Amino acid sequence: MENMENKSNGEDQSNEVKSSNSNTEINEEPEYGDDWLDVLGSGALMKKIHKEGSGEKPNKGDAVVLSVKTYLKEGDTLVDDNKKLEFVLGDGDVIRALELTVSLMLVGEECEIILQSKLGYKEFGLKPNIPPNADLKIFIHFISNDGPLDYEKMSAKDKSSICNAKRDNGNSLYSRGDYSDAIQCYTKALTILDTSGEAINDSQEDLQELLEIKVKCHTNLAAAQLKVGAYDAAEQSCSLALAIQPDNVKALFRKAKALINKGELEQASELMKKALSIDPSERAIHYEQAKLLSRIREQNNSQKKIYQRMFGGPHNPSNSDAPASKQVF
Repeated sequence: MENMENKSNGEDQSNEVKSSNSNTEINEEPEYGDDWLDVLGSGALMKKIHKEGSGEKPNKGDAVVLSVKTYLKEGDTLVDDNKKLEFVLGDGDVIRALELTVSLMLVGEECEIILQSKLGYKEFGLKPNIPPNADLKIFIHFISNDGPLDYEKMSAKDKSSICNAKRDNGNSLYSRGDYSDAIQCYTKALTILDTSGEAINDSQEDLQELLEIKVKCHTNLAAAQLKVGAYDAAEQSCSLALAIQPDNVKALFRKAKALINKGELEQASELMKKALSIDPSERAIHYEQAKLLSRIREQNNSQKKIYQRMFGGPHNPSNSDAPASKQVF
């Protein structure tokens, strides 16, 4: 009886400990206090205001200026200190967390945000300081809102500067494997380049520079579209580049690659030949052309065998005695 009683007491004590631990887990203090705003309602982006701003919230298309300090959430390591970050809201020039946060801010406001990696640099990171899948802490000061840009009244030089910056941003995204966001940057640059209107002082050299940037954006866009398997779109992007520069080697090569993936091998081969006639030293094109010609030969041989089986070729003994007049070629 004594042993049973001790056992019972032990079980009661054990249950007490479990109950106590359970209560501790339930009553655990939340990571964020009441002064934090859960922007998306999922905990992926938390915002805390340190200084109130004034005026109205910015709209999509407004050119804004911020001061931004970025830290790794783990360890509080400073990874970027940008005193004057300028971008157009909604153009995809900055990480998603900044776009979302600034759209809720007033000029003069100072805030702190903590974001999950999916709203930052995602699985790609940003070399050398931000590793893949890194959660971040960012302090933001909203310096000014310059309102929407009027691209139609903008000089060719100013357009070139803006579109080159967007193309460079797209190139950076492409180089770290973020092809979808790169596509967004190139597409926005092309949208700006397609706006009509010329400033009075635009020179022919300035206008020609716009065309050069346009071709580069189309060919870079095609490269990103190829990466995500958008072969029709990549072919179209190259065609638009070739409409401006018919002998652009990158456009010819990338259009050929799009056609290869669509199964249009003969047309792709012709484009490869033209690209090589313009730049015979390009090894990548030689390599792809050799692979393509081998594939065309294999396809032709395969088709021959099919026709031989269908129409009584030499490899089909059962039809070898059929009259020649009844054979179809």
